[in-house]
Amino acid sequence: MILAVAAGTLAGVLDLPPAQADAVAIEALPQDSGARLVMTWPNPVGFEATAAGGRLQLRFERPIDADFGPVRRLSRWIGVATLAGDGRSVTFPLAAGVSVIGHTDGNKVIVDLFEKQAQPRATAATPPAVDQPSSVPATPAGGQAPAVRVRAADHAGYSRVVFDWPDEVGYRIEQHEGGAALVFDRVARIDPSALNKRQLKLVHGLGVNVEGGQTSARLQLAPGAEVAVSRVGTKVVVDVRPAPKAATPQPAAAAPLDAPPPPPAATKPATAASKPAGKHSPELRFAWEHGAAAALVRRGQTAWLIFDQPMQADLDPSHHSADAGIDRVNHAAATVLRLRLRSDRVPLLRSDQGAWILDFAPVAPAPAQPIPVAVAHDEKHRARLTFDASEAAAPLAVTDEETGRTLIVVPVRTPGAGVAEEKVMPELRVLATSQGIAIEPGTDSLRVRQSEHGIELTSPNGLQLSAQPPAAEVAATADGDKRPYWLEPRTPIDEPTQSTRERRRQLERATAEAAGPAREQARLDLAAFFLSEGLAAEAYGTLALVTEARPAATSDVDIRLMHGAAAILLGRTDEAEMDLAGAAVAGTEDGRLWRTIADASAGRLESADAIERIEPALSLIEAYPKPLRFAAARPLAEAALDQGRLEAAEKLIGILGEAASTVHEQAWLPYLKGKLAARQDRPADALQLLARAANSPSRGAAMRAQHALARLRFERGDIDAAAAAKELQAVRANWRGDRFELQILRELAQLQFAAGSYAAGLRTLKEAALYLADLPEAHGINREISEAFQSLFLSERAASVPPLMAVALFSDFRELVPSGPAGHQLAERLADRLTELDLLPEAVSVLEIQLNEAPEGVERARLGLKLATTQELNGNAAAALATLQRSASATLPAGLMRQRKRVEAEALIALGRDGDALALLGNAPDADAEADRMRADILRRKADWSGTAASLERLVAPPAVTADVGADRSAMLLELAATMALSDNREAMAGLREEHSEVLAATPAGGAFALITGENAPPAMDAASLDAYVQEALAIRPLLSAKP
Repeated sequence: MILAVAAGTLAGVLDLPPAQADAVAIEALPQDSGARLVMTWPNPVGFEATAAGGRLQLRFERPIDADFGPVRRLSRWIGVATLAGDGRSVTFPLAAGVSVIGHTDGNKVIVDLFEKQAQPRATAATPPAVDQPSSVPATPAGGQAPAVRVRAADHAGYSRVVFDWPDEVGYRIEQHEGGAALVFDRVARIDPSALNKRQLKLVHGLGVNVEGGQTSARLQLAPGAEVAVSRVGTKVVVDVRPAPKAATPQPAAAAPLDAPPPPPAATKPATAASKPAGKHSPELRFAWEHGAAAALVRRGQTAWLIFDQPMQADLDPSHHSADAGIDRVNHAAATVLRLRLRSDRVPLLRSDQGAWILDFAPVAPAPAQPIPVAVAHDEKHRARLTFDASEAAAPLAVTDEETGRTLIVVPVRTPGAGVAEEKVMPELRVLATSQGIAIEPGTDSLRVRQSEHGIELTSPNGLQLSAQPPAAEVAATADGDKRPYWLEPRTPIDEPTQSTRERRRQLERATAEAAGPAREQARLDLAAFFLSEGLAAEAYGTLALVTEARPAATSDVDIRLMHGAAAILLGRTDEAEMDLAGAAVAGTEDGRLWRTIADASAGRLESADAIERIEPALSLIEAYPKPLRFAAARPLAEAALDQGRLEAAEKLIGILGEAASTVHEQAWLPYLKGKLAARQDRPADALQLLARAANSPSRGAAMRAQHALARLRFERGDIDAAAAAKELQAVRANWRGDRFELQILRELAQLQFAAGSYAAGLRTLKEAALYLADLPEAHGINREISEAFQSLFLSERAASVPPLMAVALFSDFRELVPSGPAGHQLAERLADRLTELDLLPEAVSVLEIQLNEAPEGVERARLGLKLATTQELNGNAAAALATLQRSASATLPAGLMRQRKRVEAEALIALGRDGDALALLGNAPDADAEADRMRADILRRKADWSGTAASLERLVAPPAVTADVGADRSAMLLELAATMALSDNREAMAGLREEHSEVLAATPAGGAFALITGENAPPAMDAASLDAYVQEALAIRPLLSAKP
C-alpha cells in the first residue's frame, strides 16, 4: 500500500501513468435485438472504440481492472474479453452482422450492440448526403454556436479527419456499412466544404446535421474501411484505415525472377503449434521434418512471414491475439502468412531445434548474422547487386493488394540472417529484415536469381545504383541537357499578358474540346500550366488522367519528370523516386535537380551531398516560373540551413524573396532568415525573426518557427527543459503525420527526459512508433525506446531517477523490459538499489514481476535465488521457500546449487525447522563455509556438541601459518575449544592446544583458551557450568596484576 500511494503521488507530479489500474464495475444487459455493455469507472475516462475484422476493441486512457464474467450474458453479440498487457485495451470477438455504438455518460462507458436489421434510424446503412453549410443552423437556443474547424489529409496507410473544437466535447461513434457518424453532444457550426473539396483515399464525403441539441458529422467511407476515434486535447481525431486484405502471392514463374523450380513438398507435413508466452500473444512454432528457409519482413503495420515449404496444418484461432491477426495466403510451393499488427510490439523469428518460433517483442532486434550486400560488375561494366547468403532459397513474389506493391522475398535457412539496413536505389529498394531478404522493385526489368554464393539482382543494361548515372549513360541521352518545354520560363507566367484565371480557362476548355490523340497533348499542356503555377495537386490529377488513358505514357521523360515534381510538392517522395529513376530521367539536369529536391524534402541530404548538389541547383531554379521557383527552392533552403551550408542558404533565401508573391509564401521568409541568423550567431535577430514568423498566416511556417524558437531559447538558457517541452507540445498538437512531427516527438522526448518526466518521454516515443512507423525516418524508433527505457535503470541516468518513480516506470512500461538476461540484469539492478534504501517490499515486487515471465533454466534459478534472498531480508521466510521451489531446475551449476541450498536452509531455520535444514545441508566434508556455520548453529541449539565441533573444525582448518590471528578466527577457535570441552573430548582439546595456543596467547581470547584447553582443565560439565568457570577465573586476572 505504501508503494501504491507513493507512486500515485509521483504520477501527479511528473505526469506518470498511475501505478495501479482503476477498479471498474461491469454490467451486461441483453435485449431482444441488441445489448448494452456498461463500464462504470471511478472517474470519467477517455476511450476509443474500434469495430472491424470480426473484433471489437476498446482502448482506454487508463488501465482497467474488472471482472468480465458478466459479459458471458452477451455471447450472442460478443465473445470472451482479452485484456492487453498494458491494461488499457480490451478486445472482444464480434459476431457477424453486429454494429457498435459507443459513448460516455459521466463516468460510465456505454457500448450498445445492434444487429443490422435492428439498428436505430441514425445508423441506417445508407450513404449520407453531403449537406451544404447553409443547412447547419447557425444559432442554437441560448446563443451563438461555436464554429468547429475541420481538417483532413491522407497519410501513409490511412486518412485522418480532425474536428477542432474550441473546448472539450462529448461524442459517440456510430458505424455502419458505407459510413460512420460522429455524434457530438452539443450544437456547433461545422462547414463540410473543405473536406468535400478534397479527394481523400478513404473518406469520400462529409455531411452535417444538427438536431435535438446534438451535431452529427456523417462520414462517407471507402468500402470496408476501419474507423478509430480518439481525443487529443480539445480535438476529436478520426483515423480511417483500409480493411485488411489478403495478399495475392504469385508463383515464381510469373514474377520477374530467375530461379530454379520450387523444391518438392516436405515428406512430412509441417505443424503449427502455439504455447503461452507470458501476458502477450502465444508464440507460434513451425516445424518441418527436414527444416525450412524463412523470411520475416515488416512494412508499417503489416508483416510477411514466408517459408519455402508448404504447411498443411491450419492456424488455431488463438493465434489472432492482441499483437497480430494472421491471414494465411494459399500457395502451392510455400507458406505465406500476412500479419496484421495490432500493438506497438514487433514480430521476431528465432530458431529452436530445427523449428521456427514466431514471437513478439517491444523492439525489433538487429539480425544476428547480417547478410553482406555488395556491388559487382560484369565484363561489360554492368552493375549488379549481390547478397552473400549461401543458404538462400528460391525467390518468391508477393503482391500486397492493400498498397498494390510487389515484394520479392527470399527465405534463408540460416537463423538470424537478415539485411541490417534499408537501401534505396533508383530502380529498387532493399528492405531491412530480421530474417531473409526482401526487395521492392521499381522497374519491370529487374531480375532476381540464385547464384553460387547467394542472390544476385541484375537488369539487362545493368542496375543504376545511384541517382547520378554513369558518364556513359548521360552521354547516351542525346537531349539530356535540354530543358523540358514545360519548365521553360514563359511570358504568361512571370509577366502575364493574360490573367492566370483566363489562361486556366483557355487550357481547360481546350482539354474538354479535344478528342483522340489531341486530348493527351491538351491535358499535358494543362498539367504543365498547373505545375508552373505551383498547383501540384491539380497537375498530379491531370497527369493521372493521361497515364490512365495510355499506360505507356509513364515511360515518357517529360511526363515522368512532371509527375515526379508534382509528387514531391505533395510530400510523396517515395512515389517520386520511381518517377525520377532510370538514366533517361536522371540523365537530365532537371531530373537530377528534382531528385535533389526529393532528398531534401525527405531529409536525406547529408553534409557532403549538400555541398555537391545544392549549389549547382541554384542557376536551374532561377529560370523556373515564380510559383514553381518558390516551391522548389524552399526545401533546398531548409536542407542547406540544416547542413550548415550558409552561403547556399543565403542565396536560396534571396531566390525565395524574389519569387514569393502570396502572403503565405512571404510568411516563410522570416522563418528561414531567423534560422540563418541563429546559424550565424546573431541570436537577437534570430529571436525577433522567428517570433514574427511564429504568428504568420502560413501554418507550415508558423509551426516550424515555433519549433525553432523553442529550441533556440532552450539552447540559450532562456527557458528550462520543462518549459521547452511545453512549447513543443503545443507545436505537436497542431501538426500531424510527417517527418516534422517525428522530429518534434523525438526532441520532445529528450526534453521530457531532461526535465525528469521520464514516463512522459517514453510515452512520446511510443506514440511516434505507433503512428509514424511507416516513415523511413522512423527506422530504429523501437530501438530508441528500448535504449531510453534501459538507460533509466542501467546508465548513469539511473541515479537521477527517484526509487519509487523507477518502480512505477518498471511496472507501467513492463513491455519495454527486454527478455532474457538483459531484462534480469535491469530488474536486479533496480532491486539492489531499493534494497540499499531499505525499500524491501518494493524490491520484492520488482523481482516477482521478472520471475513470473522468466523461462525455466539457469537464469530463472538465479533470479529465484535473488528474490528469495530479498524475501528473507524482508522477514518472509515462507515466501522465500516457495520462490526457491518454483524456480528450481534439475541441472544447475554447482556454485548456484550451493547458494540456493544455503538460502533455503536459512529460510527453514527462520521457520524453526532445524531438522529439515540439517537434512538439507547434509554432512559432506566438502561443504562450503556458510553451510558449516549454519550446521554448527543448528547442532549447538540441539546440544549436539560432537557434531558442532566437527563443523567448527572444518571452519578453522587449515591452521594459521602466521602469528597474526584475526578476531573472527580467534573467537572461532575459542568456540571450538568450548565445544570440545562440553563433549569431554580431551584428546581433541590437547591437539587443539598444541596447534593454536602459541598464536592465541597474544590475543584477548588467549586466557580463556588456555583455561579451557589447559592440562588442568575442569572435568566435563554442562555449558552453563563451563561458562561460570571461565568467567570466575578471568575475573581474578586484574587482581593478580594490580600494583600494591
